[in-house]
Amino acid sequence: MRVSVLVPALCFLVISIPSLVSAQTDVGTVSKEAIQVHREASTSSDVVGALAAGEQVRIDWSVAAEQGEWCSVSRLDDPRPLGFVPCQRLDRKTIGAGKPPAEPARPFTLTRAQMSWGLAASALLTEHNRGRHDTLAGIAATAQSVSDQRLTLARWWDVADRDGLLRALAWLDAGGHRQQFDQIGEKAVHLSPEEFEAQLSNPEVRSDDAETISVARKYFAKLGARSLVGWDYARYVSLCRWGYTAGYLDEGEAWQGIMHAAGILRRTFGSWRELGENYLIGRQFWSPEETRRGGADYRATFEQLLSDPASPWNRIPWSLEIPEAAAPAATRQRPDRD
Repeated sequence: MRVSVLVPALCFLVISIPSLVSAQTDVGTVSKEAIQVHREASTSSDVVGALAAGEQVRIDWSVAAEQGEWCSVSRLDDPRPLGFVPCQRLDRKTIGAGKPPAEPARPFTLTRAQMSWGLAASALLTEHNRGRHDTLAGIAATAQSVSDQRLTLARWWDVADRDGLLRALAWLDAGGHRQQFDQIGEKAVHLSPEEFEAQLSNPEVRSDDAETISVARKYFAKLGARSLVGWDYARYVSLCRWGYTAGYLDEGEAWQGIMHAAGILRRTFGSWRELGENYLIGRQFWSPEETRRGGADYRATFEQLLSDPASPWNRIPWSLEIPEAAAPAATRQRPDRD
């Protein structure tokens, strides 16, 4: 079990993220002198650009770090994040549409425990991949690890760039495998035993498709409204972490996506066990072939997470209060994947 004391980057972050979409926008004007834009909320991170004196940017969110408050900014006409600048170097004001929104944004801060809860939602896949449970990336940030992460995203998700990742997140949010599971399950549970057997014995139905139909029939009624929420949103968390490592998401987008998924998982299930069981059912539905190949390993990882005292599932209480967070704005502007 790869668990240790939380690294400093996770310890000192106090993030303010809007929980609802607002008609108002925070705008910052660069005061006096030009400033450098950094990849992360630290002067020691890479410089990715610069802003001229008097230039205006959108302030997407802010973070209180060891070097003071940093703002994640983007162009007023382009939602893609530019990076981080010290908030004290910006003259801030709020502009709106002339009237207050029906549901104003409610900023919230994330505690270390809540951030750890969000990461733990992806513990099954993280542990299976021998990753770390206590950092956002889950692996050491090296040129090789970034390359490997991008290859993983391309192989398993057909994601080759930022836009592809945003589309994948939007697809999971819009229905993911839940949609197909519910459609197949709804039909399969209403078949008589004879009709069901006839369906499976149809020579035009591949064996893997027959297994997928059987999984949907077996679990559809049992899962009810929960459907495959655990399978879809645990992977949503993993995608946010991988996207950050690959350089497709900035730190704020990754955390907002993680906490968006965490809130859904927290209100859908009653324990880490329930979440893990749902994930394994979803994996079986997604690919009977992969389940035959690695299902026993995933089951063993699941049992280990439940039994090991050092497991994040045993160190972090399921009952921890998780704030409601909207999905990252960039994903809401992307259509679903085909």
